[in-house]
Amino acid sequence: MLLWVDGRTASQKNNNAIHKRSNGKCTVTYSFEELGLVDAPPESMFDNLTKLATSLFKIPVSLVTIIDFDKNRQFFKSQLGLAEPLAGQRQTPLSHSFCQYVVNDNATLVIENAALHPKVKDNLAVRDLGVATYLGSPIYNLKNEPIGAFCVLDVKPRRWTLEEIEQLERLSNCITDAIKLKAAYLDSEALRKEQADFSYAISHELKSPANTLHLILNEIALEGDGISDDAHQLVKEGLGTVTRMQDQVESVLHYSQTTQKGGAIEAISLNVLFKEILLDLKADISASDSSINCEELPVIMGNRMQIRALFQNLVSNALKFIAPERKSLVSISSTFNESSAQHCIMVKDNGIGIAVENQASIFRLFNRLHLHTEYAGSGIGLALCHRVMRNHHGSIQVASNGQDGSTFTVVFPDLR
Repeated sequence: MLLWVDGRTASQKNNNAIHKRSNGKCTVTYSFEELGLVDAPPESMFDNLTKLATSLFKIPVSLVTIIDFDKNRQFFKSQLGLAEPLAGQRQTPLSHSFCQYVVNDNATLVIENAALHPKVKDNLAVRDLGVATYLGSPIYNLKNEPIGAFCVLDVKPRRWTLEEIEQLERLSNCITDAIKLKAAYLDSEALRKEQADFSYAISHELKSPANTLHLILNEIALEGDGISDDAHQLVKEGLGTVTRMQDQVESVLHYSQTTQKGGAIEAISLNVLFKEILLDLKADISASDSSINCEELPVIMGNRMQIRALFQNLVSNALKFIAPERKSLVSISSTFNESSAQHCIMVKDNGIGIAVENQASIFRLFNRLHLHTEYAGSGIGLALCHRVMRNHHGSIQVASNGQDGSTFTVVFPDLR
């Protein structure tokens, strides 16, 4: 129901008006604090709508309010046009709130002259704040229960048109969508953490039986004189299978640990980091008879463990997928894009390359393009690289004609 000062309802004036959508008390899946709706900094997704409302309705004050009955207050998640000290305090007691009636009635509230309106004429916002006109529509949680209001107000009476009422209700729907988006993000983060914890737990539990099986097969293999040639071959194949399983388990553990969001963000000298990586890969460089050319590299901001894992995987792949008909060359270089303020780091090799039709799939988990007998690996390394770049709000791409090597380009935003 839309409440008018003259006693008529908007539904009597316009059958297309938006009515009550649900009943029930104000409860949320997440607390107001978890959603960042109270006692939290302003956010552009809400501030943009209050700015739009003041411009659209040519009115001085626009608010996104959350009604916190437990603390007897309304909190302004977004506000535009309030004077101090209210602008700084970002809240009032419910004694000075019209929005509480929007939540209690679960309906848009239309007030053209607050001094004459029976619902609000005794509210202290009229006396202390001079509120004379008000238009507010409910905003909702995931259960479609009202938790606050999107409203505009002024210190002088005003006649509201049905078009203005409908426009405000549409804007309030945008606020509800923003709240649901925040809740969906929390759901996603909780699920991601649960999946990572599950992967870690399962991988950790698989380590012990795999290690035990490897030990048993190795003991049998040592008894070579006591078993047949066929049995010895089966044991050899079993050892190879268990070894690959151990590598896979270790890779999953490494992936679940490395790709977690969070952790310290720091300035990382890539010159220093690559010196450490190349030192760690000294044996692989020697075994592949590769030449490494590393140009001057920038300092970037990131999580050191994740960035190290990213580049170590890229260099390891360059040393692994070499072309037997030519000497292996690996080049590491960088550029800086002034217009987008991005660092581009390139790891280029002259190995076997990646066919164009396979380039879209190489960053998926457990995706392998070659048999274990051709090239060892778990199919996790590039998926880890992709996840690290997502965590750092960057990107990773590959360029290759499938014959003359590959160039992996990682792009970091300049966060300094």
